[in-house]
Amino acid sequence: MKTPSEPKLIVSEIFSSIQGEGPFSGHPMVFVRLSGCRRHCRYCDTPYALDFTGDEMSLDEIMEKVKTHPWRHVEITGGEPMHQEGTAKLLQRLVDADYTALLETSGLESLSLVPEQVHVIMDIKTPGAAIHGSFLEENLKHLGPEDAIKFVICDRKDFDWAIHTIVEHDLLNRCPVYLSPSFHDLRAEILAGWILEQELPLRLNLQIHKVLWGEARAR
Repeated sequence: MKTPSEPKLIVSEIFSSIQGEGPFSGHPMVFVRLSGCRRHCRYCDTPYALDFTGDEMSLDEIMEKVKTHPWRHVEITGGEPMHQEGTAKLLQRLVDADYTALLETSGLESLSLVPEQVHVIMDIKTPGAAIHGSFLEENLKHLGPEDAIKFVICDRKDFDWAIHTIVEHDLLNRCPVYLSPSFHDLRAEILAGWILEQELPLRLNLQIHKVLWGEARAR
């Protein structure tokens, strides 16, 4: 009987940086950016990773590249990482190697195969993203207190939509919820004011990496 071949993933880049947002904000870590996303958000800040092009790498090759960096936190991002078969297996490899593994995902693909030890950051798309659909509601059952939900806010319409979604799905009792101003659309101080008006335990999410390096690639 033939042994099943190891999956390969299309990788855009692997690099070290400071985690700019979410519950691990400020942590140095390794980022594995997988290529490909079937839904193109209007404000996407990594358009070079939208197409399924890049280096085809085995899990062993990715792990060897990750090991060249000193950090024990690794985030799998994209594109949309869950579009590629093998992402869950890569996450399991990281967990088995005692890395703190993070997954940045839109929640538009099933998270059922993601190992429970992985910290999921689910970026729920607002109307301002201008894509069809927001997230799979069944994915909410896979989130716990160690995970996070993020909304990128372009305007007041997005903010009101996010608040409605948060209340409707009782998201604040699942995990921390972060609101991030769209880099080119909304000033952070305006979003901060809206958050304070709500009197809910929401968290303002500023992208530290953009404050430090702007929109430079691999940062």
